[in-house]
Amino acid sequence: MVAEKFVLVDGTGKRRAILGTNEAGAAGLWAFDTDGRQRLWIGVGNEQDPIMSLISRSGAPRLGIVDTELITGLQIKGNDGKAILNVIGHADDTGHLSGVVLCNPSNKAQVAIYLGPSNPTGVLFGQDKDGKAVWAYPPLRKTV
Repeated sequence: MVAEKFVLVDGTGKRRAILGTNEAGAAGLWAFDTDGRQRLWIGVGNEQDPIMSLISRSGAPRLGIVDTELITGLQIKGNDGKAILNVIGHADDTGHLSGVVLCNPSNKAQVAIYLGPSNPTGVLFGQDKDGKAVWAYPPLRKTV
């Protein structure tokens, strides 16, 4: 059997899942609750990267996992859809960088810990609401 889309319905005829592609070119599995709300998406996005998204009853993404050429990450969002925690692995010019980032209610990084080639023992830092570093351990170097 070959099809562009498979739609799974329950005993009452309600759509519960779709396996297929969307208009943007993403391919995946979309799952719906008994009220017809999308609650899960697992697939390959239109940029060819694997993605998983858990969605709240209100329709806001709450947990996301992504793996791209530059970053592998997990993001947890609050009820308002704004990030509250990011766990990332990132490849940059100096190599691999891993970290955990806690975000403030404005969806900006507030506290973070990173490990990477330039800081193999790690760095812990805090930022103000505008993203300016206000403290760090080991202490930040001042540049002139």
